Amino acid sequence: MITVQDPVLLPIAASLPEGRVLRGNAIIPIVATEVYAKLAGLIPAEPPAVVQPKNSTAAAKPKPARRAKQNTARLWDAVKAGDVVLACQNPDEGWWPVVVVAVVQADRLRVRWRDYETEPVFTIRRQTIGFLHPSLR
Repeated sequence: MITVQDPVLLPIAASLPEGRVLRGNAIIPIVATEVYAKLAGLIPAEPPAVVQPKNSTAAAKPKPARRAKQNTARLWDAVKAGDVVLACQNPDEGWWPVVVVAVVQADRLRVRWRDYETEPVFTIRRQTIGFLHPSLR
């Protein structure tokens, strides 16, 4: 549970329905369009600037960011048939677990919904998938 202390967010947070977890799957309730619009309006257009202390050496060492990017690319490249990842066909419907049926091309995956096996198999771009935490696979 997240505690909201900002007075601007309190009335919005109070209007949100509570989600829950059922059999390991997060159940996210539908939010009214007006509430969503209010929340989206609170997101800054530009991310806040990060100020580094003067004695910080973080600016002098860009290697961790590069290493993280390489590790992330390896993670996407390692996806293979049988893996469970997250997919989204329509942003309004959210992200749901899919099982990779086959790697069609280097950047395409054939997948099926993990919890809806009767739905047809479909193709998605490798770059558009998300990853589940290993404990939820």
